[in-house]
Amino acid sequence: MNLQDPYMMKERAKQIKGYSKSAWLAKCEEVAYIATKEKYDQNPLYADVLLSTYPKLLGEASTEQPWGCGLTLRHTDIGNPRKWKEQGLLGETLQVVSTTRNVEYPELGYIPNF
Repeated sequence: MNLQDPYMMKERAKQIKGYSKSAWLAKCEEVAYIATKEKYDQNPLYADVLLSTYPKLLGEASTEQPWGCGLTLRHTDIGNPRKWKEQGLLGETLQVVSTTRNVEYPELGYIPNF
């Protein structure tokens, strides 16, 4: 896929033959953890930024499920995690990666149990 726009990537992925939303949702937590961990393991500058957020609660300003916190970036309550509808999978994954980044994992990798 030679696209730069994340929205277009998502739309194109939905056109793949045999795509099953339920199958994806069953695996997306594991995939999100592995991809996020690899991203920050490979990019020390990004990792430093992520680690600097501790102990703040992280969440994606999006209504897209399962990733976002249920509010858009322009929503007046986005800065108040108590008003979020949920933390969202991306926020949870970022927090697990940030708190476990320097731990040695078994060969198959650590998959958190959210």
